[in-house]
Amino acid sequence: CMSGVNVNVPYPITYGLVGYDTTLICVYEIDGPYSILTWYDGFPGRDASIILQEMNGVVYVHPDYQDRFSLTGQASLRINDTELDDSNDYECQVSAGGEIDHGSTYLSVTESQSPYCTLQHNTQPVEGVDLTLTCSIQGIPPPTVQWLKDGYSIENSKRYTFSEDDTELTILNTHRNDSGVYICNVTNLVGSFLCYDLIDVVFPPTEPVPCQTSLTGYDGHVMAGEGVILTCTSCSSNPQAELI
Repeated sequence: CMSGVNVNVPYPITYGLVGYDTTLICVYEIDGPYSILTWYDGFPGRDASIILQEMNGVVYVHPDYQDRFSLTGQASLRINDTELDDSNDYECQVSAGGEIDHGSTYLSVTESQSPYCTLQHNTQPVEGVDLTLTCSIQGIPPPTVQWLKDGYSIENSKRYTFSEDDTELTILNTHRNDSGVYICNVTNLVGSFLCYDLIDVVFPPTEPVPCQTSLTGYDGHVMAGEGVILTCTSCSSNPQAELI
């Protein structure tokens, strides 16, 4: 059965960014109505400092932490304008009815980094052959990815599929109409960045524009010395077919 106090800090590591707010999550359950919540900077007994305490709805924040630390939700710790020096172990401790339980998380603070990407395709774009475009991304926090073709958003479909992290776009059974400018738009809290790839799908002389040959000035008979014009129109192709 459940003991008198149960504390849950779900994330053993919490990631924070310099200049942004960070929340260290803690929730608890108790049998009785009264409890004391304490957040420690470090582990108790190892030069830890009390950040704040809450009892019966009254919150006391230590003067050294009053500027940026506060209680949010039931028992979570909010740090405003996070700094690199905030990186440390933090412990959430709850006591009630003579019992104590606790949970801890390590706060890892890093500098934010603007997003950046490069975009390339895996093979020569040939009609009828699958083609994969890979968007290699950088940035802290990791940026989200949006795909566009000729300025219009690409949605998941029978022919357009995305990898789980959206960094790869696969075009199934590539068609000549897939030619165009593909854009990978990466965005995080710091900003956004665009990278481009021009896809030019190659296809042989085929329909729908048929090959045509015609004669001008020919009525079924040709006399020596008469002029006859032979016209040959090539089929649609990429690259353009040569006339031989």
